[in-house]
Amino acid sequence: MRKTILIISAIVFVCSACTMFNKYEGYMRQAKDSMREEKYEESLEYINSALIEEPTSEDAIVLKAMAEEALKKEKIEVEKAKFVEMTTPIYERLFTLTKEINEDASNLSVSDAEILRPQVEQIQAELSRMSKEWNDSERYSKAFQSS
Repeated sequence: MRKTILIISAIVFVCSACTMFNKYEGYMRQAKDSMREEKYEESLEYINSALIEEPTSEDAIVLKAMAEEALKKEKIEVEKAKFVEMTTPIYERLFTLTKEINEDASNLSVSDAEILRPQVEQIQAELSRMSKEWNDSERYSKAFQSS
């Protein structure tokens, strides 16, 4: 009877060890697949699950660092795209105003300047608002410090 219990215990132990290994391998496979598909947040979830199974796995630790770096770069690119999207219309308006002035302020009459003044003030207000938003936001400053 004792022998049977010992054999059953050994079998249960071996099977549980195999299950843990399989879980880890499965999480790592899914994490690598997610990385290839550029789904970095999903990859990090799988890596964190793998690290729960094997907390000292160097492969998982390295893969996690790679996924975090890729996610950070992806977020920076998104922020840069938002910046360009926000500033392009202002740039185009400033460019149009410059064309109207003929890039030579000495040719600008007082009446022309008075007509253009509200547009310039509106652009200046928008730039001030955006500047305050960017200075108050860590995400914008981080996006452009890393580039």
